[in-house]
Amino acid sequence: MLDEIWEHLLSREMGEGWTSLDQLERMAKSLRLDEKEAREVLDFLKKYFLEVDEKSKKARLSSWSQNLFKIPTS
Repeated sequence: MLDEIWEHLLSREMGEGWTSLDQLERMAKSLRLDEKEAREVLDFLKKYFLEVDEKSKKARLSSWSQNLFKIPTS
């Protein structure tokens, strides 16, 4: 169900790293989730897998997530 979001986050880690929170929200809603469910998915990701810059409204995988998925860091 979250394959699109994971693929997007993982592909960003290989390049720039950061993605907008608005884009992640649109992706969650495109999974045919209602507003509440989309927010819950994003809250879950933020809590366990993402590093979030609220001021700039962007997120990327946390260092813990990068280690979990064995993403090389530069």
